[in-house]
Amino acid sequence: PVPEPPHIRALDDCAGKVLAAGLQRSATFRALVEELQNSDVIVFVYTTPYLSPKVSGGLSFVGASPAWRYLKVALRRDQPLHQMIWILAHELHHAAEVAREVNARSQAAFNAFYTHIGTVGALQDTFETDEAFAAGLKVRRELGEGGGL
Repeated sequence: PVPEPPHIRALDDCAGKVLAAGLQRSATFRALVEELQNSDVIVFVYTTPYLSPKVSGGLSFVGASPAWRYLKVALRRDQPLHQMIWILAHELHHAAEVAREVNARSQAAFNAFYTHIGTVGALQDTFETDEAFAAGLKVRRELGEGGGL
């Protein structure tokens, strides 16, 4: 049998290095990847120089089919590898939150979900959750980075 494609897919070499390093260096990161691998969510990860200086990464809704929901994570490319790892873990936790919310199958439902569970983020129309913050912090500590996000 052909193995199932990964539910987290790096779209560029830098994103691939971040994903591989996170899997190698953090048990929490691996647990998030495993949770997503057992869901109906596919996450595309890419790096870009074009994010606001106020954010290090972000999760966006892409779309849904009857069988799958698609999300994307953008990471600001000008960060050190260890920082991109815990930022990606933070965003993967958000993806896991979406995976657990079976009704988040459209942009409107995605927005309503985060309006309900989140607090206002760094930019207009962005949201944060305490749990994603904690996941990023936990991975940061596992990487030996300590401190807050």
